[in-house]
Amino acid sequence: MIAKYAKKIITLIVGVLIISLGASLTIKAAIGLSAWDAMGVTVSKIIKIKIGTVTIFFNGSCIFVQMLMEKKKFRPIELFQFLNVFLIGTFINMFIYNIFNNWEITYYAVRLLVGVVGFAVCAFGVTIVLESKFIRNPLEGVCLLVAERLQKITMGRFRQLLDIVFIAVVLLLSFVFKEEIAIREGTLICMIIFGPLLDLYKKPVRKIIDKLKI
Repeated sequence: MIAKYAKKIITLIVGVLIISLGASLTIKAAIGLSAWDAMGVTVSKIIKIKIGTVTIFFNGSCIFVQMLMEKKKFRPIELFQFLNVFLIGTFINMFIYNIFNNWEITYYAVRLLVGVVGFAVCAFGVTIVLESKFIRNPLEGVCLLVAERLQKITMGRFRQLLDIVFIAVVLLLSFVFKEEIAIREGTLICMIIFGPLLDLYKKPVRKIIDKLKI
């Protein structure tokens, strides 16, 4: 049992590292981010706190919402989501402020390529976390619980509705505080390719996880 959980934790860390790398690439590409990441970047610029630190706060808040919604039904194992949250924030800070700190991308075509690669890498990392069947992702966990409560809306649909809210918040904050708008063509690209990439990665990642008996 201990060996099994050790494998799952290692798999979680690997998945989170890949997610953080992908997210960092999309941030450096500066062609627009997913609505959730765009909100984090915008808040980071406004309050002058590192992006990864804001990410920790946002995702951590999602876990507390899950706990409030489920109360006694909240599985103790889901507390490992805090490890997920801490690692993502720490890894993003590492990539953005250390590894990629002096990396400036001049040509738009290269920025576009880096952005697309970033979304693809991030989707791969998310697939690893999901297919390990260990814990929920913070934001998607909240969406799942809300969908189960309402019953008249799917998790995916509710996630889309939240993206609209996040985009509105980003636009409002950018206008009020006169910050560069993080919603751009990359946001649309992410909406188009992210879901299909999750489906594309699912089978091969599942095979690897089964082979490793995770």
